[in-house]
Amino acid sequence: QKKTSKNLPCQITSQDELICNQFETGIRTKGKYIFDIKAKYRQRQAFFSQNIQTITQTTNVEILEKPIAEVLDFKTDKLQYHKGENIVFDWSIKRPELLDKIEVLTKIEQNTQVEESMTFKFKKSTFDDPKLKDKCKGQDNKIKCAISLPTKKAGNFIYELKAYSLNINDRVSPKSSNQVEVLAKPIKIVFFKINGSDQLNQVLNEGKNVTLTWQVEGENIQVKLVPYGNVNQKGSMNVSVTKNFRNITLLVTDISGKQPNQEKGFVITVNEIQPSPNPFISPLNPIAPIPSPKNKPL
Repeated sequence: QKKTSKNLPCQITSQDELICNQFETGIRTKGKYIFDIKAKYRQRQAFFSQNIQTITQTTNVEILEKPIAEVLDFKTDKLQYHKGENIVFDWSIKRPELLDKIEVLTKIEQNTQVEESMTFKFKKSTFDDPKLKDKCKGQDNKIKCAISLPTKKAGNFIYELKAYSLNINDRVSPKSSNQVEVLAKPIKIVFFKINGSDQLNQVLNEGKNVTLTWQVEGENIQVKLVPYGNVNQKGSMNVSVTKNFRNITLLVTDISGKQPNQEKGFVITVNEIQPSPNPFISPLNPIAPIPSPKNKPL
């Protein structure tokens, strides 16, 4: 029986030829395969005698993985930053026309994610966000991109870039950066003043009250007001000026020891209170002794 429907993979032509097209094997997994096609026919040798013959042809087929957007390179512009600085990330991706989105992850040395990842959608080989469209340049079937992201924590981190391809959910192309050190925010003495003045040399009157005010920036630090002891990073203190009121210093120490100490102080001259003179004794007008009366002769 001849098959003439065009929807069927095999048809018999008017010349009694069997032709098959687009015959699905059901195999979708990558790998190397060998397909055999066998045709059997009966060859009459004698009256009522037939010999079954078989003809075999073989073809080799390799099924490759569906191509995806592939991260070729990923790095930072430096290996050390301070918290609050922007890290500049550079990367290149092959086959960017297949790229759906990228994800940037922050991990510690044990490969544990420590911050929420940042995701950026792509469209037509560039950022979908109009503000970032000029951050990528295409060349030789790949794109090179550079964006800046803020540092949020101090420590040693490894950043990872993941590229996700369109219509492929089970395959991601990852790439990790070198280890990056983020230092705590630099120590900074914003101000240290006596009665609102930050002049190095101060002249104060003994017995008067003065107000010390200060503000310090930094993380994991110890602030000491010498000679009064430890204080908060921002504060004020009222003190009385004494004869020994000579030097006051604000000392800031990095507890981790990674930053040098910072300090600011004053050189103070005290106008001492002079003792008041005795009002009953005047050195300029001494009181003359009263002479004792002499005995007159009778």
